[in-house]
Amino acid sequence: MLTPAALMMAVFAEPLLYAWTGNADLANQTAPLLVLLALGTLCNGFMYIPYMTQLAHGWTGFAVRMNIVAVIFIVPAILWAVPRFGAIGAAWAWLALNAGYVLLGMHFMHRRLLPGEKWRWYRDAVFKPLIIGSVPLLILRQWIVLPQNRVAMAGVLAGIALVAMAAVLWAVPVSREFLRLQFKALRGRALNG
Repeated sequence: MLTPAALMMAVFAEPLLYAWTGNADLANQTAPLLVLLALGTLCNGFMYIPYMTQLAHGWTGFAVRMNIVAVIFIVPAILWAVPRFGAIGAAWAWLALNAGYVLLGMHFMHRRLLPGEKWRWYRDAVFKPLIIGSVPLLILRQWIVLPQNRVAMAGVLAGIALVAMAAVLWAVPVSREFLRLQFKALRGRALNG
């Protein structure tokens, strides 16, 4: 459920920060930072299962090599970006690092461990949840007028997050099958009393 949560933070960064802090200026100034950090964390989360797959196959050297290459790029990027752009520069570096893992790391991991599965993984685990989670959030961001009261705003934002989560759950085949089985079991219990 990382995808809808991260997308929610990216699309509704400023209202979420305002509902949390009550400080409109702080929310306005830090929202761009939250967007980048949420998207970077989303990319990082996409790598969790593939990383576990590498460990399960005993291929620990790949992660070590990837991280060495990442350090070679990320340290200079941070040293260059932070003095010029501050925290936003570091957040861009975080996003670039994790996007690199998803784009490059996955290519090599699939080539060795799961040949022929790369595009299916991108389609089912990355693109479908991203697109199906983004669409309702972007539409609701344009159509919903959020209340000014922080508590009411938090309630509306929670409802929007639930819509995105439901959409992603329904879009991903594994979770859709899980939900189908759960509803079937509930229906069976209800009918059997």
